[in-house]
Amino acid sequence: MGRDIIIILSAFLAAGCSALEPIDIQKDDAPSKVFRVGLGEVVDTRTYVDGDLHHYWREDDRVSIFTSTLNEQYKFDGQTGEDSGTISKVGSGQSGTGSAIPSNYAVYPYNASTTISSRGVVTLTLPSTQSYAEGTFGQGANTMVAVTRNSGDDFLAFKNVGGYIVLKLYGGGTVKSITISGNNGEKIAGKASVSISYGGSPSVTMGTTATETITLDCGNGVTLGATKDQATSFWFSVPPVTFSKGFTITAVNTKGMTMTKSSSKSRTVTRNVVNSVPVKAEFKRPVKLPIEYVAEYNLANAKTFSTDHLTHGWFMAEKQFNYPYLEQIKVNGYHIPTIYEWNGVIPASSSNKISIGSDVIEQLFTSEYKVVGEVNYAKRFIGTDYESAYRYELIGGNVIITVRYLGKDSGVSLNTIASETWWISDDSDDISRTIPAAGYYATSSTPTITNAGTRAHYWSSTDVPSSNPASHHAASFTATTKYDQRAANWCRLPVRLFED
Repeated sequence: MGRDIIIILSAFLAAGCSALEPIDIQKDDAPSKVFRVGLGEVVDTRTYVDGDLHHYWREDDRVSIFTSTLNEQYKFDGQTGEDSGTISKVGSGQSGTGSAIPSNYAVYPYNASTTISSRGVVTLTLPSTQSYAEGTFGQGANTMVAVTRNSGDDFLAFKNVGGYIVLKLYGGGTVKSITISGNNGEKIAGKASVSISYGGSPSVTMGTTATETITLDCGNGVTLGATKDQATSFWFSVPPVTFSKGFTITAVNTKGMTMTKSSSKSRTVTRNVVNSVPVKAEFKRPVKLPIEYVAEYNLANAKTFSTDHLTHGWFMAEKQFNYPYLEQIKVNGYHIPTIYEWNGVIPASSSNKISIGSDVIEQLFTSEYKVVGEVNYAKRFIGTDYESAYRYELIGGNVIITVRYLGKDSGVSLNTIASETWWISDDSDDISRTIPAAGYYATSSTPTITNAGTRAHYWSSTDVPSSNPASHHAASFTATTKYDQRAANWCRLPVRLFED
């Protein structure tokens, strides 16, 4: 495999071009012309690149050939990895009348909509969606042009139209797509005109209908390296442009989480030049999950949190026996959750009314559960932006709740979730809360604690209307079971606050 493929642009013979007359091209009767492709400029990039940045053809690459102003489809005759060879016409070609041109022109990749004027100006579409390929740009992403010395010359040496931005992403996760756009409305895809002449370099002018973004489609997902030294490269083929106010990238991972990074620094993309940009991937969920609202620790008293899961305060729903009660609790940025907020966190039934922050008020969500041994696995908020995997386990007197965001219609099955192997891998974005199964103090002048170390009982702010004795709903749960308990207002329960 050896040297770079390079693409030479032919000089257009301007003399007498206005005198050219239309010629009748009967392709069905004409013999198929075969063109040679070979070396051109020293720095080139084709559709296939090896580790040393040598660039080669791919098998069956398609090219638009113009021996007149008619667009003919040709294909590469060789194998992937070859840096020279021949291209031959596909089928019988087009029939009709086209204007004569003094040289042969070529455009990669083939597109039936690509045209050429009698003056040698090519009108084409630069792709707004490009496909990921490991260590290079995807097939068809890199637009190239070539022109022969004259109409009798059959040697095409292609030259690149644009340059390259290579994003080097690291930090873990699996990327589905990446979009790049300038911060000042620069046009980088869509309709463009390319002027070429033999021995010269292509010149690009973006059309008025050109677009401002390029999206890299990563198929089923590309896994990122964990560190900067292990970064994964994502190639964009971009027309020559100056991003005068910098550019912005937006990446989406397989969980539907997004990352947006922007730089205001002016950056110029030059033809044949690779711009390498390292970026640490920091993905964010499109919604805030219920588990994220839960405070890290129980309340120690009416105004402060505990600092561990071993000690905490005990509260009554109303003023009784000189113990702290719910109306006294004042912690900035937090509140006592409703029973519907608790339903978004604790084990629940297959269909529950759930509130989430200020976004959702008692909306019905569906869930699936599977208990394996002492662990309860769940797929919750199915078919919504909150769709997540849950894992519940009782360890050392605490209910450990771990949540992994899946994204809407993730396709991840409950059987997959109910596997410890699945939870061990790709756990960088998991969220966990430890909820002490502290039990509760029942009503008595000398009360004793009930269910300590086995079941969690926590106050909600939802009272039970017309109950006698007066009571509040309490979240009562283990790792594997949950029920909505009505606790008398003079019982003593711990309190776990939720963020406002």
